[in-house]
Amino acid sequence: MLGHIFVSIILPVFVLIGIGVLLDRAFKLDVTTLSKLNFYVFVPALSFVKIIEMQFSAGQVGIIVGFTVAHMAILFVLASGLTLLPGLKGHRTVLTQSAIFTNCGNFGIPFIALAVGGEAVGVMALVIVLQNFIMFTFGIWQFERKKHGTGRMMLNFFKIPVVYAVFSGWLLHYLAGRFNFQTPEQVMIPLRYLSDGLIPLALLTLGVELSRSQMAKNVFPVAASSLIRLVVSPLVAILMVSVFHTREPLSIILIFASGFPVAVNVFILATEYGKDRHFASQSIFWTTILSAFTLSFLVYLFK
Repeated sequence: MLGHIFVSIILPVFVLIGIGVLLDRAFKLDVTTLSKLNFYVFVPALSFVKIIEMQFSAGQVGIIVGFTVAHMAILFVLASGLTLLPGLKGHRTVLTQSAIFTNCGNFGIPFIALAVGGEAVGVMALVIVLQNFIMFTFGIWQFERKKHGTGRMMLNFFKIPVVYAVFSGWLLHYLAGRFNFQTPEQVMIPLRYLSDGLIPLALLTLGVELSRSQMAKNVFPVAASSLIRLVVSPLVAILMVSVFHTREPLSIILIFASGFPVAVNVFILATEYGKDRHFASQSIFWTTILSAFTLSFLVYLFK
């Protein structure tokens, strides 16, 4: 089981990252262009498609959304407390985002499908949509709050393509359920192609950044990020499902999801706004490696 998890999930992720490293060493790729493709094209396409295709009752959506938001809020408070320590004050934005945003897409979906079953993938799709919405609203506010006033930030908010992708996706999802309206396949087919492209392009972009990172730097911040993401986060989730008496298999899915590594989108935002991108890339790299062991332990405990 542990070997299968590594070969099926961990290894493909690192193959794509490794290809990005090799491509950058050979051709010196443009990180800014790659990041903008992720930010303005592929992330909005994935968010739109996932919203259109998800199938949940109102009660299930409420449980998943409520748990996810509460879990993220607790981790944000804990991570913010860590940034009071010497050596972490200058990394507040990326450290808090590393704590609350997880790689629930290219890492989480195949892991959940393997560990719990294919029927659990829909839960991860909803979590992806929720995390993307929070990341590209609150997450961007974190990066911009010191640079611009409230009016300028609101103006920039309406320039973010994923905002329109989320709202239009919810509208069409509502129309489909209420009036049986079907989004034309001429629209969905190209958007599915784009959404499928996010995973490889994001990991290749990460590989390009890692090839330029000095891995000896940011040791303490990366250790703090790894601790809260891979150890503290699952412990908080275990306490929450116990307190709220969340039923299986949803409780198992939420616990496993709490132990995923840092989201690649943290690196995409850090690159887009030119803040702490080396720390972001290193947090993703090391939490992805270490999650092979921590997630295997969670599977052993609960499965």
